[in-house]
Amino acid sequence: MIDLLFLVGLGLYLDLIPLRSLVALARCDKIIIDAYTSGPKYVVEELLKILKSTGKDVVLAQRFMLEGEGIESIVWESQDKDVCVAVVGDPMIATTHNALAVEAAASGIRAVVVPAPSIQCCAIGALGLLSYKMGKSVTVVSPKNGVVYEYPYEVIKSNLERGLHTLLLLEMDLERGYIMTPCEALKILFSIEQKRNEGVLEEQTRVVILSSIGTPSHRVCVRTLGELLQKCDNCGDPPYSIVILSKKLHPLEEEALKYAERGLLNMVPIEGSREVLEQVANILFR
Repeated sequence: MIDLLFLVGLGLYLDLIPLRSLVALARCDKIIIDAYTSGPKYVVEELLKILKSTGKDVVLAQRFMLEGEGIESIVWESQDKDVCVAVVGDPMIATTHNALAVEAAASGIRAVVVPAPSIQCCAIGALGLLSYKMGKSVTVVSPKNGVVYEYPYEVIKSNLERGLHTLLLLEMDLERGYIMTPCEALKILFSIEQKRNEGVLEEQTRVVILSSIGTPSHRVCVRTLGELLQKCDNCGDPPYSIVILSKKLHPLEEEALKYAERGLLNMVPIEGSREVLEQVANILFR
């Protein structure tokens, strides 16, 4: 028998969990859910209820369980049983899970990656942006010991110079209850602009705030940076992400953005999809 470690994507909402992910979860002897680097929290909680009701060995991972010696422990356990590490979104977006896959493969264990919708692809679809106009994405983090991490500013600058949009992921640590808000992220970035004065982020720079994409609370707000700095609106509930738009948009993108903000282009759950998911889960897990 081949030793397997499954890295399973859960999508951005319960009814966005792929069928392949459900099959993998049904097969695994032990399921470890990454509950500290990703959200939304209620997706994890609901899935936990479903899995525990089937008698599965399910663990909510703390940070130490998926880093350093924790990775070695998971790899070692995969030698005797099929283990799943389940992640909201896509499993290979976070560096932690890449390291886990490499460590497993290096130990002769097959790392089976089960992809799922993540904010990387859903941000494009939710706004109607053209994929070839998306530049490098980057995470905005809060200052540590008084030091402001300026790399996101560099990425935005590079993308804007090439006429590309920038997807900003915001720091999130559910283990300690911290979720960076769009307002906080934009203030950090503007403080860097004020320090460096390179004209990367100007008052007329167009910003899109995405909140709870793919969920019933799905919302999109398009503003200028100046408007948000004067009166900041987090545009709904977490999880959040931000897109810094390029200075020149394709006409189709301009049209799509208007409809996305008005809710005429969205990713809200389709009525009845939750019931279908439960029926499929009942078949797979019985």
